[in-house]
Amino acid sequence: MPSLAHKKHLSVLLILILAFSLAGASCTRLTPPPWKFAVVTDTQGSNRAPEGHSCVNDRVVQAIANDIVLEKPDLVLVSGDLINGWFRNGGTPYPVQYQNWKKAMAPVYRSGIKVYPIRGNHDDGPERLVLPPLPAHLEPPPGSAARLKKTFQEALGEWWRPERPAAPSG
Repeated sequence: MPSLAHKKHLSVLLILILAFSLAGASCTRLTPPPWKFAVVTDTQGSNRAPEGHSCVNDRVVQAIANDIVLEKPDLVLVSGDLINGWFRNGGTPYPVQYQNWKKAMAPVYRSGIKVYPIRGNHDDGPERLVLPPLPAHLEPPPGSAARLKKTFQEALGEWWRPERPAAPSG
């Protein structure tokens, strides 16, 4: 059973949390921000399409894409792990995995909403500082990290490359 001192400290803590919450709420703007965005992450999956592994959680990503279009954000940030990539991909080539991802996200692309993806560990290869060599059947083939990076850039690069100003003439 909690002591009286413990209950008192808990009460003070709850009052402080409530006070800070109210103070924060009173400081917020009443006008909507000038732009809005959506964030999606971890869309990889082991679905099996009739022709093999899609390596994307197709049905869920399609539902998310449809909802994003209804919300009409100015941009979408995709914070990694778009595809299975190197991990348990059933032999599906990296370019096909990204094609499957873009197919699932097609409503967003068609609507003109900009999509800014970032590579996660499935898009890059195992993080060796955290993950030591895996059992042989799970270890990615040699050169996978470089192939994944190149494939990511080729498949999705048009969306994440910033526009560069023209070089000064003279």
